[in-house]
Amino acid sequence: MLFNKRKVNIEEIARKHALINAVKFDGKADFKAVIGKVMAEVKANAREVIPVVKGTVEEVNKLTLQEQQEEMERLGIVIEEKEKKEKGLPPLPHAEKGKVVTRFPPEPNGYLHIGHAKAAIVDYEYARMYDGTFILRFDDTNPANESKEFYGEQKEDLKWLGVEWDREYRTSDNLPMHYELAEKLVRDGYAYVCTCSSEETSKNRRAG
Repeated sequence: MLFNKRKVNIEEIARKHALINAVKFDGKADFKAVIGKVMAEVKANAREVIPVVKGTVEEVNKLTLQEQQEEMERLGIVIEEKEKKEKGLPPLPHAEKGKVVTRFPPEPNGYLHIGHAKAAIVDYEYARMYDGTFILRFDDTNPANESKEFYGEQKEDLKWLGVEWDREYRTSDNLPMHYELAEKLVRDGYAYVCTCSSEETSKNRRAG
């Protein structure tokens, strides 16, 4: 008697999931999808469940889509729609429209890779999200490893990604200003010129 009750329960659950799956996919339920749902819901071994689900799926698939929908309505079966998560970047704390400035600073020493692409797109999208400014700044402070051809290649890669910049410049364009500000910091006592050798600097850094 207990087995018969459990079998009826499995049949009801299998019927429910077979109908739901069929209606979702133009009248054809998928056995693998249905068995997964049923096994997650009933406490029974697979040997007992599989033939019941298989037979139920075959029966449901013989019905027309309209008949499946009518049976679902008659049995009070409702397809629960998953809440759609809004896709996109999380908001920036304290950001204000028109005041956000982002920049992408590639070094012109090679082609852009996937890491560059991710950084460029995130920076670009945040600037657009807040009606801000997106800057392309070539970090050209290591001329021994850089080549003129990569300026153009990197810009072409960004265009291919759909990234458009509002301003473009090179770090070297601002070196006179950087030098002037560094001198001011030294004069005002906020910075000093370190005379340590590279070995001493590394040792001090490791020592904390």
